[in-house]
Amino acid sequence: SALANAVLEEVVLCGYLVRRVEQLGGRGGLAVAISALIRGLYHLYQGAGGFVGNVLMGLAFAGYFQRRRTVVPQVVAHATIDIVAFVGYVALAGQVDWLPA
Repeated sequence: SALANAVLEEVVLCGYLVRRVEQLGGRGGLAVAISALIRGLYHLYQGAGGFVGNVLMGLAFAGYFQRRRTVVPQVVAHATIDIVAFVGYVALAGQVDWLPA
């Protein structure tokens, strides 16, 4: 699940969207900003922190794509973040008071 989400998000938001905005005449910074904002918006279910964190991650990931034209490092990083979060939740749920069970 983590790998599938990572591949889908990075291919669509970096590989496709950044390239498409550039082809439509959007300057580099605009393409990165649109990609990051969309990423943040669909993570709003995580609250304000999830929104801000994902916008920042989106800026970094889309900016990297713009320079290197590859999504492989972003997919690896994204999958790693998700795997750590999923496994961490399972391991810690009910064990610490700051994490909802």
